[in-house]
Amino acid sequence: MFVTNGLEIMDPQPIYPALASLTGSRTQFLIKEKKVIFGRNSFVYQPHIDLSMEGIDSGRISRCHGQIRLSKDGIFWLTNFSSHTVYVDGNPILTGEM
Repeated sequence: MFVTNGLEIMDPQPIYPALASLTGSRTQFLIKEKKVIFGRNSFVYQPHIDLSMEGIDSGRISRCHGQIRLSKDGIFWLTNFSSHTVYVDGNPILTGEM
């Protein structure tokens, strides 16, 4: 919150704790929900994490490329929905794999 001329103004972007972060070569995405979809923005679909911000060729990013979810035991799982391979720490995650 800000105080200007004695008036209290609410911060338009409050800070919420993140469960995890996904760090790319250009950007960092905060994961604030137990399940997020990653992919690329389009006129009809907006994923939680827009990988096109990484500068990757949009032809290699599906609109709904995959999902990251937090299980009840505190482990993050990534599922690849795309025909394109996803890499996590250099390890390939093929279509349908977790």
